[in-house]
Amino acid sequence: MRVTNKLFKTLALLLASSAQLTAFAPTNFFKPYDANLDLLGECKKNQPFKIGANIEYGFDHAGKDWNGNSKNVLKLYEPTQQFISAVRNAPATNTAAANQYAALVALPLLAAIDDGARGHVDINGRFEMVDISVHGRYEMPFKAIPGCLGLSLMLPIRDARMYNNSYTYKGERGGIFPVDAAVYNQVKDRAAMQENMKRLGNLDWTDWAKTDVGDLVIMLDWANRYKQEKDGLEAVEIKAKLGLSCPTAAERDEDKVFAVALGNDGAWAMPFGVGLNIDFKYHIRLGADAQFEVIFDHTKNYRMKTDLNQTRFMLLNKGNASMDYGFTWKFNLLAEAHRFAYGLSVSAAYEYLKHDDDRLSPQSNAFDASVVNSANWLKEYNTHNLIFKLNWDGRACLKQRFAPQLSVFYKLPIDGKNVLLQDTIGGQLAINF
Repeated sequence: MRVTNKLFKTLALLLASSAQLTAFAPTNFFKPYDANLDLLGECKKNQPFKIGANIEYGFDHAGKDWNGNSKNVLKLYEPTQQFISAVRNAPATNTAAANQYAALVALPLLAAIDDGARGHVDINGRFEMVDISVHGRYEMPFKAIPGCLGLSLMLPIRDARMYNNSYTYKGERGGIFPVDAAVYNQVKDRAAMQENMKRLGNLDWTDWAKTDVGDLVIMLDWANRYKQEKDGLEAVEIKAKLGLSCPTAAERDEDKVFAVALGNDGAWAMPFGVGLNIDFKYHIRLGADAQFEVIFDHTKNYRMKTDLNQTRFMLLNKGNASMDYGFTWKFNLLAEAHRFAYGLSVSAAYEYLKHDDDRLSPQSNAFDASVVNSANWLKEYNTHNLIFKLNWDGRACLKQRFAPQLSVFYKLPIDGKNVLLQDTIGGQLAINF
């Protein structure tokens, strides 16, 4: 009873915290402790160990912008990238950008006026990622606690890639006003953009790819099954989990414009959740899960806006700031034909995730917090997904020391906001012993 009381007190304390990540852009890939990746079952005291791996792969050219409209992955926050805004209002520490803007202003006839096309660059890209999470679990033999209490370690290994597939300058190429030719020469193609972004702000506009580990997760999970004797109802299962995510993944490289964080960008986090499964006759299972994650404030050098019109991939100024992450809510509804034949299960789930606004607190007077936090990439995002899964649990039909579990799934994004959305496929393999 004391242990149970302490658990609920801890969960209540966590609910007062806040959390989650938005690097270049969030994705709808599963976290390794997502409810849809659970391969738990009834307690098997004779098989206390489990080792396994999850794999998920997805790619796409599209996502959802702030208004929920489908856009290319490089247009989630703005339809075009704006060069003139990039060099306007540069802090005194960025003399190269300030001098560049002064040179444009000094030109006669409509100097450095953003007319909606001058200095605007249209880009399109493609995102691709493979996520392999290895995990191990030990079912602890605590007789004082009813049900199953397990301790897990999970480590994602990720390969992510962002490609810039097309690049088009939207303004006049020269000949009308002197400023048109001057601006065009700065960003006329990717080679010119790369050269000038490096010179003005040490920004790298080349395609990005990285293979590395994500954040190590230590997870405590508990479940207990209560058999029922009512007509049509066989059992009710209650679940809970509480974990710690350690920042083993490298921080996002702020000098690579298309980089995506492979973890929580250097921040510690604490995921937790509760769930309920109801088993009926004829192998019918209905379930519901609520999961949350607290990502604690983290301080590092971020690329930040110094002008309201600046765009995500042309932020020339960098400064120390503290990120206060918004709260993330994830809800999952499940309908399953549970172990209907030889350990086979088929399920369909609906998952909704909502992440509240993040906020940056600059630690330098060179940045205005209101301008910094006007960025669309700091605003809330959400996803709606359908998950279809086929699972086989060897423990239900094999009477041997080693029992495998296998599953395959397909995730179909149906809506979202401010997020990269990919159709993903994946699978799981685990061995119980």
